[in-house]
Amino acid sequence: MHQKATIPQEASAWLYGAWKMFLLLVSLLDLSEAQVNDALYIRRLYLTKRGLLAVERNALMAEMDTVNKAIPHATESLASVSNVASLLQQNAIQDYLVYIKVCAAMRRGVFSTQQWATMIVHSYPFFPSLETFLDSIGARHNEPSLQQTLTTAPASPMTQEMIALDEYVRFVCNGYRHDYVPVPRAATGTLSCFSQPASAGSSSPAKPSASLRDMMLY
Repeated sequence: MHQKATIPQEASAWLYGAWKMFLLLVSLLDLSEAQVNDALYIRRLYLTKRGLLAVERNALMAEMDTVNKAIPHATESLASVSNVASLLQQNAIQDYLVYIKVCAAMRRGVFSTQQWATMIVHSYPFFPSLETFLDSIGARHNEPSLQQTLTTAPASPMTQEMIALDEYVRFVCNGYRHDYVPVPRAATGTLSCFSQPASAGSSSPAKPSASLRDMMLY
């Protein structure tokens, strides 16, 4: 069961329009119950992992601030700043990869090809943003807010679940699949668990996988 989603009062006119459109789009896509559950699960995983990275990033920024306020020996300063800068870069890369993996999981696995095409067409004049879609479906089903999820993230990092998502993304990006592929909740160490009988006319022979950055083009 879901509750009527509310649009933030402080939202700008543009954001209000986007929210309203995506709330309608959730219904238009006609997702199955399993697809909805997978989308909500991916949303929790996405917010949790990005929240943990934000905590780590804030700690690094505080460390950088401490380094900036001190005037150590030049060589020590260089080493400290370089180390923190390198860690911040790694953090930013991980943050981006979480986003790309979640987009790949939704686009190539949770959505069917027809549903993704529907989302692209009916999102106009807005960009078919999966982040906004996940926010919309989360609000529609009364899921924990962003802040609530970030608060609980350190206690529930969902590490094994992220490993399972990595396996899932590798599978759904290895070839062209047009139907919904259920999202696993635990890692198996093998991709065979995702194998499903091909429905008539729904799958093509496996082709070289597209890069994650290009996955939204297929």
